Amino acid sequence: MPVRIRDLLLLAAAAAAVGGCRAAQWSMGGAKPQRNVVATTMPAEDAVKVFDQALALVADLRYEQAGAKFRSVVDSLDEAGDHRRAAEAVFWFGYCREKQGHLDSAKKLYKRLIEKFPKSVAAGRAADRLAALGSKPARP
Repeated sequence: MPVRIRDLLLLAAAAAAVGGCRAAQWSMGGAKPQRNVVATTMPAEDAVKVFDQALALVADLRYEQAGAKFRSVVDSLDEAGDHRRAAEAVFWFGYCREKQGHLDSAKKLYKRLIEKFPKSVAAGRAADRLAALGSKPARP
């Protein structure tokens, strides 16, 4: 079974409301995320705006808020066919987790990014982050 974008998102259980769109809740406990709420996606144009807002939050070192925004747009971007930006959102979400001190979560996100988008620029950066964290990248 292929890795789904939702599998990339290992989050603390908290639903986020972004632009009137409810995101899924995820459990950090096990290998498989547990869904508590049905996820919906937002229009691609809105997802791009939220993605850009999240990048600005990273620049301001506001990693918790940025991570929540990146998490909220991954599925919307991927379903809209914007795989490059979806991969970037996963990378930046992992980076935000890393900066918050959640290294295991960051490593999982980086590894799954490499599995899902192996030829993306973001996958190369994820491999670099894994090396910096003393982990081997997952290669398909």
